[in-house]
Amino acid sequence: MVITRFLTADKVKNKVQSILKSLCLPINIGLRDFYNMAPRTIELTFPAVDLSNKKMRFINQKTFPHMPVWAAVVIGSSLPMLFPLVKV
Repeated sequence: MVITRFLTADKVKNKVQSILKSLCLPINIGLRDFYNMAPRTIELTFPAVDLSNKKMRFINQKTFPHMPVWAAVVIGSSLPMLFPLVKV
């Protein structure tokens, strides 16, 4: 999946995992675990378009608690009408 001409989903995934690793967090940490482990309240919410239902969805620790943080970043960074879909 391509997010921009130069930035691929794999590059975004690797960068987010690198940041998590530098914070001494598991590279595949889920949104709920990230929320619970953060030293202060950090509620990450990513907008996403559900093309099958034609609805806007919001990905966070309440709606998709087990989704890895990197996957939420990739999905929230994509443009569904221009690039391949990410299935959850």
